[in-house]
Amino acid sequence: MPLYSPSIHIQMILDVAKALGVPQTSILDQAELSSDLLSHPFSFVSRTQYQALFQDVLARTRRVDLPLLMGSAAAGKKYGLIGHLLLGIPTLRASAEIALNLNRAALGYLDFQWETSLGLAQWRIRSQVPGLSQTEWEIEFLLCMVKTALQEISGGTVSPIVVHFTHTPRADPEEYRRHFGVLPEFGAEENFIGFPDLLMDSPTAYANAPLAATLKTHVDQDVQQKTPDPLLCSRLREWLLSGIEKSGANLSLKAAATRLGLTERTLQNRLREEGTRFSILVEDIRQQATLAGLRDPANRIGQIALSMGFSEERSFFRAFRRWTGTTPQAYRERMRVLNRVSPSAHTPNPAWPGHP
Repeated sequence: MPLYSPSIHIQMILDVAKALGVPQTSILDQAELSSDLLSHPFSFVSRTQYQALFQDVLARTRRVDLPLLMGSAAAGKKYGLIGHLLLGIPTLRASAEIALNLNRAALGYLDFQWETSLGLAQWRIRSQVPGLSQTEWEIEFLLCMVKTALQEISGGTVSPIVVHFTHTPRADPEEYRRHFGVLPEFGAEENFIGFPDLLMDSPTAYANAPLAATLKTHVDQDVQQKTPDPLLCSRLREWLLSGIEKSGANLSLKAAATRLGLTERTLQNRLREEGTRFSILVEDIRQQATLAGLRDPANRIGQIALSMGFSEERSFFRAFRRWTGTTPQAYRERMRVLNRVSPSAHTPNPAWPGHP
C-alpha cells in the first residue's frame, strides 16, 4: 500500500502558512521539495515528507488549530481542474462521491466511505494499513476540508450537523465549533462528519453538467498518469519490513537494490520518478513498525528504539515526535486508555523483535 500524499495538500499547508507570515520558499527548502512539485495537484510526495512539512509549519506558527485553518481555507476555486470539477457536478451527492473517489486515489493509506444512516449522509475515514495510526491533525484537516467543499458547492446552504473524532481536542473546543459550526464529539469510536441526507440530492450552486463531464475526463487522465505505481514501493516496503522484524538486518540501499535485481542508481531513479527516496521509505517503515510495537505493552521502549536502528534513545524520541507530534510514552498511554475502553483495539505482535 503506497504511503503518498498529493501536492494539492502541500499547497493548502503553504497557503495557510503564507497567510500567517511564513514564506513558502523556506518551508519547501526545509522539506527538500521543489516548487515545481506544486504545478500539478496530482504530483505526489511521501507521507513522511508531508507530515514533516506540516510539523515544520506548526512549529513556526505555533497554531494548534493549523489543520482547521487548512480545511476551512480549502476553497475549490483556488485549486484548478479538481476544484472546478467538484463545483460543476449537478448534485451535492454526486460531487461528494467524486471527491471521495479522488481522495481514495490520492491517499491510498486511508479508506473513505460515504454512508447514509438515520437521515445522515456520513463521510467516514479509516486506516487502510494495518498498524498505521491515523494522524490526528490529518483527520481534522480532511473532515474540515469536506465541510468547506460542501458548503462552497451548495452555495452555503449545507453545513454539518455532527462531527466525530476518536481523539481528544488538540485546540480549544470553541475553535472546532467556529470552523465546523457544531461542537464535535471527541473520544468517539470513528472519525466522521455528517450532513442532512435530505439535502444531498439538491443541485449544486455552480452546476454545469457538460463542463463537468469534460473536466472529469481530464482529471481522470491526470490521476491515472500521476498516481504512483505501487509495485516497486510495495516490494521494497515488504523487504524493509521483513528486515526490521529480523533485527540487525542490512537495510542499506545496496542491499535493497541487490534484492530487487536493480543497480543502486536505477533504484534511486525509479524511486525519484515516484516522488520519494530510499531513506524516506525506510523512515516510513520505521514509523509503522514503531507504532505497532508500542501498542504492545510487553515491548520496552528502549528495545523498540534499538530494533528500529536507533543507537540512542534521544534520537529515537526526536524522530517519534517528528512523526506523531508526541512522545512514545504519551502515545502508549493513549493506546492503554483506548484498550481499556475497547479491548479489541490491542493486538500483540509476536513477530516484533525482542517480543517475549
